[in-house]
Amino acid sequence: MSEYLEMALPYPPSVNHYWRHTKAGTHYISKEGKAFRAKVLNICKQFDPFLGPVKIKMEVYYPDNRSRDPDNLQKALFDSLTASGLIKDDNNKIIKDYRVVGMNEIRKGGMVVIKIKGLENA
Repeated sequence: MSEYLEMALPYPPSVNHYWRHTKAGTHYISKEGKAFRAKVLNICKQFDPFLGPVKIKMEVYYPDNRSRDPDNLQKALFDSLTASGLIKDDNNKIIKDYRVVGMNEIRKGGMVVIKIKGLENA
């Protein structure tokens, strides 16, 4: 596969809103995280999965002008891509290269355009 698969995904919850923790130390996905994951799974199911290593570009359209920590977005996105089966895992053996670009255009509700390319010889 030499070209990128491109898809628009909803703006993800930050890692602080994606995961919740009980007092006993159990981790679980929040209601907001589950809703995001369900939307991503619904979008990803229409594409064939990548069977090996990938390169990922993310174009982030923020929902407003507030300052944000861009690395908070990746966890929910990568977990959802893995849960959908589009990529095998979100570890360094599968995601060989990724880039996050903050776009200068604000979009109501936010959005992330994901571009994934299979790396045959990685």
